[in-house]
Amino acid sequence: MKNKLSFSTSPLTRIINSNYFDLDKTLEVMLKLWNFSIIQGFEFQYLAEWNRRHPPEDDDPRYSRLSNWKDSLKYDVKEIGNKLNNLSVPILSIHGNRDIGLLLCSESRENLKNGRVLLKESASLAELLKAKLCVFHIWDTKSKTLNLSLLKETIYKISAEFPHLILSVENIPTSMPNFTPFELIKDFKWITLDLRWCALYDELKKFSKIKKKIANVHIRGELEDDQWKLKNSPFTVEEALELILKQWRYKGILTFEPEGGLSGANWENLLNAINAINEKYLK
Repeated sequence: MKNKLSFSTSPLTRIINSNYFDLDKTLEVMLKLWNFSIIQGFEFQYLAEWNRRHPPEDDDPRYSRLSNWKDSLKYDVKEIGNKLNNLSVPILSIHGNRDIGLLLCSESRENLKNGRVLLKESASLAELLKAKLCVFHIWDTKSKTLNLSLLKETIYKISAEFPHLILSVENIPTSMPNFTPFELIKDFKWITLDLRWCALYDELKKFSKIKKKIANVHIRGELEDDQWKLKNSPFTVEEALELILKQWRYKGILTFEPEGGLSGANWENLLNAINAINEKYLK
């Protein structure tokens, strides 16, 4: 079985200088990339900026998410699902609302409830689009204490409602003393392996112990000319893929998730960089 190449939708609008939360522009650029016949589908980012009920819980140093939420049009799961189904491109995975971890680690009952609602909405969107996998940031990266039992129980309960979906947890950073993402994630059933976070903690090789749990790999890095460059990392993108694909014999989804969006990139650079991975590892 050959790995499927996927592309994360949120950074895509940068290549046409549009806002990441502009859904119609996102669909437009998805279709353009799909028509080059170089990938097998997309990881669709279910953005907090589209939520009618409440604004994003976190902020970003690059921009004000509250301002973007106010500027953005609002959509529910059915509305997004209808737009994507009308587009007729394969959605391989859904990246859940990034507020989920913050809400599930809150001491507020209302926040916990909202976190569960967002989890279920993400799974519902995947089901509507016939995607097989969801990716979640399941903990608060700034929290120094985590109730892992509660987080696992929450995932398992949602999973029971959607038995045909793979609900994977991403190895995002943690502020827990004496813990790394690997130690937090190793007991979950399914994981999404993000190369940037592996590089940050220099623990890519640790994941060989749980390689059968990997359901999705985020290929991170900045697009420079025709190459993916993973800066400030103990390994290159190519070294990581050699390990994951050739030694571990991973056969799941490979998802391009560019760092810094695609500002300054052009279509030729993007297509050449994707094709280089395809030619070297997947032919």
